[in-house]
Amino acid sequence: MNENEERNINFEHLKQFFKTDMKIKNLLMRISPEEMDDYNEKSRIEYIDNLYKQIKDLEEEFKVISKNFNFGEEVDKVINEYFSKLKQKLLISQYNKGVNNSIYENNFSNMSEELIEEVKNNFVGYTLSGTTDLARLIKKANSINELLHIFHSYITNSEKIMESMPIIETKENEYNYAITLYGEETNMARKIFEDFPENLDVGNTDIVAIQGKTLMMVRDRGHALTIDIEEGNKSNIIRYFVPKICNRDMIEKLPGINKISQNCATGAFEISKEEISEKLFSFIGKIPMDYDMPEIHNYYTQNEVKTQFENTQKEEEQQFKQPIFGIEDAKEVAMEVGEKGRTTSSIIKIKDMIKQADLKKQILDEREDR
Repeated sequence: MNENEERNINFEHLKQFFKTDMKIKNLLMRISPEEMDDYNEKSRIEYIDNLYKQIKDLEEEFKVISKNFNFGEEVDKVINEYFSKLKQKLLISQYNKGVNNSIYENNFSNMSEELIEEVKNNFVGYTLSGTTDLARLIKKANSINELLHIFHSYITNSEKIMESMPIIETKENEYNYAITLYGEETNMARKIFEDFPENLDVGNTDIVAIQGKTLMMVRDRGHALTIDIEEGNKSNIIRYFVPKICNRDMIEKLPGINKISQNCATGAFEISKEEISEKLFSFIGKIPMDYDMPEIHNYYTQNEVKTQFENTQKEEEQQFKQPIFGIEDAKEVAMEVGEKGRTTSSIIKIKDMIKQADLKKQILDEREDR
């Protein structure tokens, strides 16, 4: 198998993952308990039995994801352990009122804030985290929703996976960093790639195009900004994840900002198809960089002022150190004396030059004494 064939297969697996991701989310919505499921003990038993039947299909979906991306035996093992424990949790003997909601929330829909933060810290943009980290976090998952979130975060933030997609085209910006279009030709991704400003200060940028969706990973903005663009009929939804809070004040002003933690931020906003390029690149330009961190920004600002002051001093000193009688001045005085004799005006001029020389020497002496 050559490199292009491998890239195409990897891309098909990525597309399949997004389909599976949506399929699982829709399933979670479909199996959520309704009021009639809690009508009596019989309806509760039937509901829990239905959940138990869904587990087999869910387990198979996650195993296929692991196989497609070659996550290996360690990940396969923890997936088996996870679903084995899930089945045990559904083997209950008491079907009291409210048990459906409790079982569903704890084992299928809940999302732990603590786990979300840990996932963000481990699977940031362009992560080099390996499958060992993936397996470790799977062990901490308590719900299907958390498990799916872990897989989604790992895959969409993996440098290895994203850069194994088929390359359509690449170009460089003014900072000599690559802007690369991966995946398949779509109008939206092509427009984003072609309109990407060459003077926008970013590092290497990947644009992964899938029908109806475009993923972007932009280095050096918030460490490694990730953007998920979902294409609609009239507008596009921009979901973003900033893995590093370089400047909180700037982050708080971002459009659609949702949650800001100590280390990262998420948000989403909607823009029309006509405004995609203008609004998207304006948004990227507002994501703070390392330079925008207050302590770094202040350091460079102070040093810029200091450098400017020192350069001004040097220029002034160079002016002061210019010879009082330059070659042209000497010629001018000599000609004036030779033609007219030593006139009063020439004598006054010479005296003025001597006074200026004394003043310059006095200023330079004072500076050296400081």
